[in-house]
Order: sequence, then C-alpha cells, then structure tokens
Amino acid sequence: MKKQLIRKSNDLVEARFRFDLYEMRLFLKMVSMVNQEDADFQVYRITLHDIVQDFELGNSGYERLRDAARKLMSKIITLYMEHDLGVMRFETPVVVGLGSFEEGVGERFIEISFHPNLKPHLLNLKNRFLLYDIRNILRLPSTYSIRMYELLKQYERIGKRRFSVDDLKDILGASENYPLYGNFKQRVIEKAKADLRKHTDISFTYEEKKAGRAVSELIFHIKGNTKEREAGQLAAGEEETHAPNPEVAGVLKKVSDWVSEEVVRDWLERYPLEQVNRGIAYTLNQLQSGVKIDNIGGYLAKMVSTRQLVDFKEKERNRVVEQVRLKEADDAMRARLEAKKTALMKAIAEEENLIIAEILGDEKIFNEVFEKVKNSRWGSFFEKDKTEIENYRSIMTIRATVNNEVKSRFPDRFSKLPEELELERINRELKGL
Repeated sequence: MKKQLIRKSNDLVEARFRFDLYEMRLFLKMVSMVNQEDADFQVYRITLHDIVQDFELGNSGYERLRDAARKLMSKIITLYMEHDLGVMRFETPVVVGLGSFEEGVGERFIEISFHPNLKPHLLNLKNRFLLYDIRNILRLPSTYSIRMYELLKQYERIGKRRFSVDDLKDILGASENYPLYGNFKQRVIEKAKADLRKHTDISFTYEEKKAGRAVSELIFHIKGNTKEREAGQLAAGEEETHAPNPEVAGVLKKVSDWVSEEVVRDWLERYPLEQVNRGIAYTLNQLQSGVKIDNIGGYLAKMVSTRQLVDFKEKERNRVVEQVRLKEADDAMRARLEAKKTALMKAIAEEENLIIAEILGDEKIFNEVFEKVKNSRWGSFFEKDKTEIENYRSIMTIRATVNNEVKSRFPDRFSKLPEELELERINRELKGL
C-alpha cells in the first residue's frame, strides 16, 4: 500500500471518546483523505474494498464497516482546549451526512463527511499536530493500541511522556472496562507494548510510580523501531518536501511537533542560533522533567525570545531552593508539634486516670461499676483467682471497659480539659501542614 498520512491536532489526539476497532479504522481512513489545503471538509467517497484490503479484513469486513459508519453518526468526542478563560471542555459529533447504497455498484462504497466542528483539528494545521503514516497502525488489533501509538508518537522526539493512571484511562475510554489497575496494565498497557514493538515505528518501556501502595502514575520511555524506520516509514512531523537550510532543518527537527517551519525561520531571523537552541533545550528539559506545559508552542516562543535565560534558570533554581527550605521548615514544625502532641496525650491520660481513681474510691460506685462489667460480655475476661483491683491493673480490656463505664456515669467530670483543647489546636495545625 502507498503512503497515506494521518494529520490531526494534538487536542484531537488527546480527546476523550470510545470507538470500536472498525469505527476507528474508518475514522482514520477518512482522516487520511483530508486535503490540508481545503477550506472546508469534502464528502469523502470511501471504497470499502480498499479498507478491507489495507487492514486485511475478512468478507465480514464490508458489513462491519457499513455498521461502523452508521454508529459513527451518533458518536460524541470530548476535547479539552486552551481558551482565553481557561481550559474549555468541548463536545462535538464526529461525522455527518452518511450516504450508502443497498445494491449494485454503489454498495461498494460509502460517502461521508466530518462534522464542521472538527475543522480546526483536521484542516490547515500549522503547529501542534501529530503526523504519521497510516501504515503504522494497519496491523494494530485494538483501539487501545492505536491510541497508545498516537499518544506516544506525539512525544517520540522528547522520548518520555507521563500520565496519571486515571487520566490515561479517561483518554483511552478504558475506565469502565478496566477499573482495576492490574487488569488495565495487562490488557491495555502490556498489550500495546507488544503490539507497537511488533507493528509500528516506535516502541516503549514504562515506569510505575506509586502513591502509597497503589500505582498512580506511569512514565513512558519512547524510542524508534530501527527496522521500521529502515523500511521507509515516516516519523511524526516528517514529510516528503524540499529540505530547508541546515540551520532551519536542525531546529525544526527538535520542535516540529509544536511549531511550523515558518515559525522556526522567523526565530532564526530575529535571534542568534545559540539563543534559539538554548530556549529549545530548556523547554525540552522541562518536559522531560515532567513539568506540565499546556501550550508548548507558546512556551517555546517565550523561551527562545528570552535573551538572559541563564538569569531565568537562576530564578528557577532559587525557587526550588526556597521550596526545599520551606519544606524543611514544615518538617521541623511537624516534628515539634508531634512531640508536643505526644506529651499532651500522656498528660490527658494521666489526668483522666486520677479522676477515675478518685471516683472508684467510693466503695458503692466501685461495686456497682465492677458488677456491671462482670455481667457484660467483657465479664469473661475476669480471672477468678484475682481480685477486682488485680484484674483492673493487669488486664487491659477490663481496665478500658471499667474506665468507659465510669466516664459514661460521670460525663461532667470529664468535660474537655485544657490539655484536650490544646491537643485539638495542634491537630488542626498538623492537618494544615
């Protein structure tokens, strides 16, 4: 099969939706037919035999593709996009205007178009887009593997991408199918790892980061599959076009996922090459460190135009040092409060024990309390060869039960002590740290 390019905005790559495998294949076939120079979407005539042949589908593929087209008509995708007022959640249909034929020559194809809301994400893309050869995903056997390929292909040049487990499940539409991480890991992540290594031009390994005992974050390390590259498949951002001058080519290779060649040329006309490279290196280091940057193209432009980036780095270093200092101060404060809390709890316990001893000094109360405890479910803990006082002193369960009975009979004697009020204040301070 000839090369067919998939080009879609980064926002569309990261959109939330759930397609089955046939819906995904039809959708990507449509994307590969988009002419970037068009002002509007066309009605795309898709010959079903081409998809069946390209994806090596069986005879049932024809009807399943027609069914996929019908189901796409009702699908909604959710995009999260930068807006003047913040990040906007935007929901839109995917396709419109399905045309098909019941019999004759017409049954060999369908006619369909994209919803106009997708124009900013599929037409006239100049920056912040993903580009790859559709041949990379033809043999991928699941939508999860296809989407993992796209999400990691975006960051191939950076070499690393970080997701929280919840965010990745949300993007892939896997939260309901795989609520348990162990199943998600085996059925989605490990499967995609094997699929991408076998069928595409990239592969990956990954690290698991834990919050407590649960895996909360995944860090993917991405590298190219040399065998596939030697076969001539395109990497993201590469097109068959006349090569720019060496300086432009060198810079563009680093940043083509986020800015266009025209932007790179403008940088090199306005700033020294060393300054441009320094700004790019700083941005890529930030991304590799896991810093979340919503508008990477805009951030690159800002860093490239920063003449004194060394000063900027110094400020950043000072900010980190200050954060460490504040954390150390918080840790020291926490240690002091915890020590004071321990001392207060000991003082409160001692004060309560004195009050209980005073109350139990009354023989009548003593006999009533112990009689009630003996007749309760805790009475079995009493050892017959010991006196009540000996049982009270040596058996913690009896001591706790007797103390609780005394407190319930004389609640006024155990109203909040000054130490208890201070303990509550300390607990509030600890919670605020």
